[in-house]
Amino acid sequence: MGVLDDLDKFCGYSLSGDSPYRFTQFWRTKGNCLRAWSSGGEGSGLSSNNVTCHDYVDLSVCFEDTAILIGICVIFWLLAGLMFLVTTCTPVTRPLPFSRLHASKLLLVVLLMATGLCDLGYTVYQEISGDYGGIAQYLYFSPGTIVVTAVIGLLVLWQERRDGVRSSALFTILWFSLSCYAILKLRSLILLAEDQHGVEDEFRFTTFCVQFGLYLLQLVLVLLPEPLPKGQLRDPAAKKPCPEESATFLSRITWWWLNGLIWRGWRKDLEYSDLTDLNPQDKSAVVAGNFQKSWESEVHRTQKPVAGGGRRKGYQPVSIQDDNEASVDSSPRQPTSEGDTVVRVVPSSRQRRREAEPSLVLALLKSFWPVLLASAFFKLVQDLLNFVSPQVLKLLITFTEDRDEPDWKGYFYAALLFVTAVVQSLFLHQYFHRCFTLGMRMRSAIVAAIYKKALCLNNKSRREKTVGEIVNLMSVDAQRFMDLMTYFHLIWSAPLQIVLALLFLYFTMGVSIFAGFALMILMIPFNAAIAAKSRKYQVKQMAHKDSRIKL
Repeated sequence: MGVLDDLDKFCGYSLSGDSPYRFTQFWRTKGNCLRAWSSGGEGSGLSSNNVTCHDYVDLSVCFEDTAILIGICVIFWLLAGLMFLVTTCTPVTRPLPFSRLHASKLLLVVLLMATGLCDLGYTVYQEISGDYGGIAQYLYFSPGTIVVTAVIGLLVLWQERRDGVRSSALFTILWFSLSCYAILKLRSLILLAEDQHGVEDEFRFTTFCVQFGLYLLQLVLVLLPEPLPKGQLRDPAAKKPCPEESATFLSRITWWWLNGLIWRGWRKDLEYSDLTDLNPQDKSAVVAGNFQKSWESEVHRTQKPVAGGGRRKGYQPVSIQDDNEASVDSSPRQPTSEGDTVVRVVPSSRQRRREAEPSLVLALLKSFWPVLLASAFFKLVQDLLNFVSPQVLKLLITFTEDRDEPDWKGYFYAALLFVTAVVQSLFLHQYFHRCFTLGMRMRSAIVAAIYKKALCLNNKSRREKTVGEIVNLMSVDAQRFMDLMTYFHLIWSAPLQIVLALLFLYFTMGVSIFAGFALMILMIPFNAAIAAKSRKYQVKQMAHKDSRIKL
């Protein structure tokens, strides 16, 4: 109760020195009763006559301006910081032009900042004048939050134009969330005005209405994609660019950009000419180039060249013409001062054993970690929402058993169950889309690297590595990386789901769940033995494939 009292003090203030003491609570519910405003004599407590009971729910203005508004803005700040972190680690793409659409977004953000500054200045004026008997603390925090959000929004707009982002997911979520918040607050203000027979704080009501309009305008503008530079395409060689590249955020999450292909497939059988080109970032030239840079960085990390053209102790210079054992591009090459003969610094057998080998996994992670991180985020949210639906269903069943519960709770639980299922489906499909895209890029990078390596093999390596092995590496082993990406996140997702499931089952069924948990633990060695046996047979199968292709 002490925390609730502190929150109530955080929201309490007097509107005028001559008027009765006005007090708005942060949050209060008792049965079906809700008290948004209470009044009494100066210095008097809150009387029970001021508590009104309704068959509908309402939130106080303080709760909306703190828990909801500040919560939305803080999430936006965190996502913006993550965006800046990711963009600093990725190469700069072609920036977008300064269009009228972009200028309109900047202007609306500046106007939003101005309304926040007006509210903040009006609050300071009320505090200095001393005619209002003290100002609630949240009246400083809510406009200050809007000002900070607008400043960060300007930085995000600049960064996204620099990175060539045509449709912002970050701003779509922000303006949609703020529009929902504004609808809730407008309803509360209307109910409050009905109780008081008019609007007492006309200044803040006016600035809020202006902010509401700005939220809606920004939501409309963010649904429009930014134009590309005149006469330029992202990929000039593309004859039929993929519609996903120019799709807005809303079109991406609902897969609306795919409707054209689905419609053509319904009308007639699809042909190769009906397909669009790949996205530029999915083409083999781009993917292989990025992986090659990461692989060279990994090679240099494990086999650093000696400065000054010298060589380390234990290394021997070998001419490339006489080098039949060295691998291609596996160590730095240095010209000698005796002529034009190119030599390589090749480690001795003892030094080679000591040094670490370049890691293919680390090179892949360096190349594709943004997509891997995004898919992990979608998987985490989907797993958490997977446990929200049963809890909401439990509340809905409890509601049907109690006839005294107000009707709005049933509507709320049903709507929450529907929204949870929809959001879970959106996150799940985005997760699979990222996983398949990541697997496709990894497969393309590995196949390109193997093919490039196969073209540079010397005679001895050609005798040791058969054509069948090389073909299997490109056709089968590379495909395994693509298949792995769909299940890769189960490494951390499966333990998380097991822990959450056991936790919820324990609260529902008690200690009896440990019998099933013990059985699951006992099955682990059995499953491990089957997996080891399956792996052994797969290795034999691959060896037979190599020999068959060789024949």
